[in-house]
Amino acid sequence: MSHEPKTLDALVVGAGPAGIGTALALAAVENLTFGVLERGQIGQTFLDWPTEQTFLTPSFTGNGFGATDLNAVHPETSPAFSLGVEYPTGAQYAKYLRSVAAHFRVPILSDVEVTAVTPASTTSRCSTRAAPHSLARSCGRAENSASHCNHVSPAAVSPMEHASLRHGSRATVECS
Repeated sequence: MSHEPKTLDALVVGAGPAGIGTALALAAVENLTFGVLERGQIGQTFLDWPTEQTFLTPSFTGNGFGATDLNAVHPETSPAFSLGVEYPTGAQYAKYLRSVAAHFRVPILSDVEVTAVTPASTTSRCSTRAAPHSLARSCGRAENSASHCNHVSPAAVSPMEHASLRHGSRATVECS
């Protein structure tokens, strides 16, 4: 199944803390269209942690005093406040990342593995492998179905998806 290309100003690869934080910074730019591709689920690396493993750095809710939680991906959020724990486990931190992404309506496409980024003088190409999905503002863990996502576009993505990244211009996500 094919559909019209989705044109983006920026494409973020990875929905861990750096990817979510970058997406939140991009969201603050007026009239900027962007998306996030994640090979697994939001915070997948943390979901893969052993259940007994916790953060080494504590989370403290200091937002009311002008201090950002060291483990926060946005200055107005705090894993300590959201989760009610000082040393979150990987699963707890992934839950925090999912809740921040959902709250700020970050457009994330889960279960999409970026297989190559090929730079060129005027255009770069980002190739991915994906099962059928829709680009969504936010998705719950695992399912990625219409009942769990607030869709930007209902079009399905074929097994091979390409994004053309034009330097100093916009990125076009083409699904064929």
